[in-house]
Amino acid sequence: MKLVLLGHTGYVGAWILRYFSEQGHDVQTIRTDVADLSQVRDALKEVHDSVVINATGKTGRPNVDWCEDHRLETAKVNIDGAINVCEVASGQGNYVVQIGSGCIFETKKRGSEETRKRGKEETRKRGNEETGERGNENGESRKIYAYTEEDEPNFFGSYYSQTKAVAEGALKEISNVCVLRIRMPLQGSPNPKNLLDKLLQYDKILSVPNSVTIMEDFMPFLERVIDKRPVGVLNAVNPGVYEHRDLLELYREIVDPSRSFEYIGLEEFEGMTKAKRSNCVLSTKKGEEMGIAMPSVEGNLQRVLESYRKKR
Repeated sequence: MKLVLLGHTGYVGAWILRYFSEQGHDVQTIRTDVADLSQVRDALKEVHDSVVINATGKTGRPNVDWCEDHRLETAKVNIDGAINVCEVASGQGNYVVQIGSGCIFETKKRGSEETRKRGKEETRKRGNEETGERGNENGESRKIYAYTEEDEPNFFGSYYSQTKAVAEGALKEISNVCVLRIRMPLQGSPNPKNLLDKLLQYDKILSVPNSVTIMEDFMPFLERVIDKRPVGVLNAVNPGVYEHRDLLELYREIVDPSRSFEYIGLEEFEGMTKAKRSNCVLSTKKGEEMGIAMPSVEGNLQRVLESYRKKR
């Protein structure tokens, strides 16, 4: 398989380069200013009948708050760059995978008018098949809506999320393009971009239902995507409902029993960061029906922590 990869020096791009190279695939890396259409055309002029993966993007360092102060730079790469690569690569007969983000949704507070309307409409359409369940500290189960690939973005609390929502909207109708929504990448080894390493910088942790993408599972998932070649949008997260508490309590058990964390809710978290954070659960039903879904998050967090303990 011949792959052409843009963004190989970034976090996700580096994972893709390493994994597919180790699998014996021919991976060609390209460095260019994706915000400049003429440069993209020059860089891809010889690329035909291949798989082009665009992993370029501005996520900010140390986090997405950076994007609030670098809006033009963020938009040029996340919006203009994504459109340029997909337009050129798709137009030349290539299959294009755009690394997108699921951080474009927000789970509404229970009892809100939007939540009630959505619940009634989704029940009318397809019952509760797109909802997950999550038990609370009292052992009670509660329904959580899982956003599908057909749902329109409803979170615009950070500039990063705004750019990813705009790019997805522009790309999802382009032929030969698949936008993969990943969320909060997690891996079983230390890395500044690893969700676990980010969380370990704090003692107070927001812990609410979310989706997460385990990178060791995402790589074979991406390989299956390329084999099946779906188009449009595809949620690229591990099935199931995740909370930071789940990960960090396992961290205390497996890696460092001396560490303690205080878990807080959305009300206390409000105002602690420059930009708001997306909190949501994504549906994995589409991937499951295609036979390309990742393993469940619930059964894999322990594996991630055991690997992290060995490699730290």
